[in-house]
Amino acid sequence: MMSNKKNRLLDRANGSDVRHPQSKVMWVLGTLLSILVAIGAYSKGSVFVRYLISPKIFSVVRTTSLGGSANTGIFNSYHTKYGELLTPVQIMLYLNIRNESDEPQTIEGILLEFQGQDSRWTPVTVLSPHHGSGVYTDFGGSTQLKKAKLLDLQGMSLELTLGSGSLAPHQVVSGWLFLEFPEQFRKSNMLNNPLRITICSGFGEREIHNIKHVDLPPNATQTRKAFLKFTGGERDISQLPIMAESDLMKKLAEEREKH
Repeated sequence: MMSNKKNRLLDRANGSDVRHPQSKVMWVLGTLLSILVAIGAYSKGSVFVRYLISPKIFSVVRTTSLGGSANTGIFNSYHTKYGELLTPVQIMLYLNIRNESDEPQTIEGILLEFQGQDSRWTPVTVLSPHHGSGVYTDFGGSTQLKKAKLLDLQGMSLELTLGSGSLAPHQVVSGWLFLEFPEQFRKSNMLNNPLRITICSGFGEREIHNIKHVDLPPNATQTRKAFLKFTGGERDISQLPIMAESDLMKKLAEEREKH
C-alpha cells in the first residue's frame, strides 16, 4: 500500500499524468469555459454568442385572424387572360414582424404553412392584392356580392410593406396577409390550425417561426388591434367568375402543355 502511494507521488514529481483520458478532456473543457466567462463570452457582441449560438433575427406575432372557410365573403380580384376573376380569401391574417438585430434587414420572401391533423406542414398560398383591383368583402354574403366593399390597403398589406425596403434595427412592421388553402381544406374552418412562417432574408438566411397570438395575461385589454379600412364605395361583383388562384395556375399550366 505504502509502495503504491510512494510510486504515484514519484510519478507526479516527475511530470507523469496518470489520470484517466476522460478526466483530461473534462479538465480542458472546464478551463476553456472559465476563460470564455472571464473574457465576457456571454456579452451581446461576443464571439461565443455570434458563432456558437445562433440568435433569431426576427420575431413574429399574430394580432388577429378573420375568415375560416373559403365562403366567408372575402375575395381578391385579379386580372387574367380570361378577364377579371375573384379568388376566395379563406383567412385574413394580421401579423407583426420585428427586426431584433442591430443591423438593417431585408426580407426577400416568406413561406406560410399550416399543420394538419397528421402533424405534417403544408404550404399555404399567399394572395397578392396588387394583381387586380383589390380585396372585396361581403361578410356572410348578405348582398350576394352586389354591394361589395373594397378594402383600403394603403400601408396595410404586409407583402407590399416588406417588399418596399429594409427594416431598420428593432423596427416593427405590421399588415394583412391573404391566405388560400389547398382544395381539400377550403370547406373547413382553418382558423385554429397552427401556422408557421419561414422568413427568407436577402443574404440566404432562413428563419422559421411558429405564429402565435399576442401574449396577453387573462382579462387584459388589447390596446393595439388590427383594423379594416374601406375606400368608401361599393361595387357589384356578383357577375365576376370565382376561381381559386391555384386552380387558375393549374389551368394555365395545362394549356401551356397542350401548345
